[in-house]
Amino acid sequence: MSGPRRALWALTWKAHGRRLLAWPLAWTALVLIMASATKSLYPDGASRLRYASTIGSSRIQELFNGRGYDLTSAGGIEAFEVGMFGLVLIPVGASLLAVRLMRAEEALGRWEVVSAGGYGKAAPTAAAMAAQACSTVLFGAASFAGLVLLGFPAGGAAKYCLVLCLFAFVFAAAAALLAQTVADAKAAGTAVLAWVLFCYLVRAAIDGRRLPATWLTPMGWLAEARPWGASRLWPYAACAAAAAALAAAALALCRVRDLGGAAVSPRPGRAGAAPWIRGTRYVWRLTRSGAAGWCAAAVCWAAPVGAMGDEIDVWVEQNPGVAELFGGHAPRDFMSVLAVGVIGLLGLAAGLATAAELRGEEASGRLGLVCSTRCGYASVVRAWFAQAVLTAAAVAASGGFAYWISIGASTGQWEPSSSLGAAALLLVPIVAVLAGAFAVFSCAPKAWAAVWALACWIAVVQLLADPLDLPEWGRKLSPLYLVGRVPMESPSWAATGCVGAAALALALANVRARPRDLAAG
Repeated sequence: MSGPRRALWALTWKAHGRRLLAWPLAWTALVLIMASATKSLYPDGASRLRYASTIGSSRIQELFNGRGYDLTSAGGIEAFEVGMFGLVLIPVGASLLAVRLMRAEEALGRWEVVSAGGYGKAAPTAAAMAAQACSTVLFGAASFAGLVLLGFPAGGAAKYCLVLCLFAFVFAAAAALLAQTVADAKAAGTAVLAWVLFCYLVRAAIDGRRLPATWLTPMGWLAEARPWGASRLWPYAACAAAAAALAAAALALCRVRDLGGAAVSPRPGRAGAAPWIRGTRYVWRLTRSGAAGWCAAAVCWAAPVGAMGDEIDVWVEQNPGVAELFGGHAPRDFMSVLAVGVIGLLGLAAGLATAAELRGEEASGRLGLVCSTRCGYASVVRAWFAQAVLTAAAVAASGGFAYWISIGASTGQWEPSSSLGAAALLLVPIVAVLAGAFAVFSCAPKAWAAVWALACWIAVVQLLADPLDLPEWGRKLSPLYLVGRVPMESPSWAATGCVGAAALALALANVRARPRDLAAG
């Protein structure tokens, strides 16, 4: 690597080192947490055989986790359990990181300064790709070391970590290509998330019905590699070839488009704003596409889960031993808890994404311009907070109704579902977290990382509390946990009331938000 290229690569790491380390560490934690849980829950051959004949044989699990192979081994179970989260977190993380390294930097004007130094047009993109490749290799190396230390076979661990790295490369390269086709980072982020969702839904439809077409989507290649048994070469080759082709196409497209431009030119906007978006109503105009995307994601999650209502009963009848896994509760109740819990997390993520857009408006300098008008700082904060709450409520409502309709269609039972009330009840802690996030924005914007840390912990408690055997005090740090495991169990009304009071107090504080010095942009 030449001196100028080395300097550009080092500059990329200096500017984005935290992001380049955060995502790989999160993926590594996911892999090792599941590996440790597998070792403790299924320590011998008998327990693994029981797992393969119950959970591993379920089409429901294959719908979410992908296909399971070699489930009588600890490695096979670990790969199967990682599937549900890995098929989402790894592609989403790799894609959004690629967009941030490329399109966001270009939008901020930094690449224009770099280009003035005599670098080629594709040099920043190549440096970003190289940095992300090193970050992904770090993920593979750390995961391999952790799996070996936990007692997994070194050969299987090496193949498994290799296919995970190649899998991340594919979506990073696809995101790099999509980032060249749109004109701004927000549109690029929406495009890559839509691409990930499309791949996941195609894979779920194929695996849920066990169709011989898993090669149609990159998400199907991950399981088909079968690293813990009789490995297949073609998934490794397919991932490597796809990543190389997509990366080459991204670099080629970057060389021919204008800096700040796009392969697909955006539609020109109106010369003047419509009357209905004057004042603070412009917030809806800026966030409507993101809100629609989050609602679609909630529907895409809830509808398949509800549609399997009657299949769950058949599965339990065919496998009597499965009933013991649910601790005396009806399997359908467990699915309702999972469905509603994920809907709540999607609503929280949608609200926080709206709040993050407000931070982006401040970083770009546009918020300062808006606050200099008759709108004022307090009015703008109230408008964004209201939009965040409405977005979260719309996501919860969309997911709740989709679950109710799909489970009614599958079981023929159309009485009012408790899942609707549970989704509405989870809005109380969600509003509390959103109100706290906006209070942080108004009072201590440099502490914004703590908001995302809390959101990540809420997701861990909601999805992994039992597998990780988290202590009770750790679970109570999540406002959603305080409400209770609804609708399977009755909610804790006292805790819900306390959380609601905190939400109200924080919301009133946001209503009276005092102006502070804004970033210059």
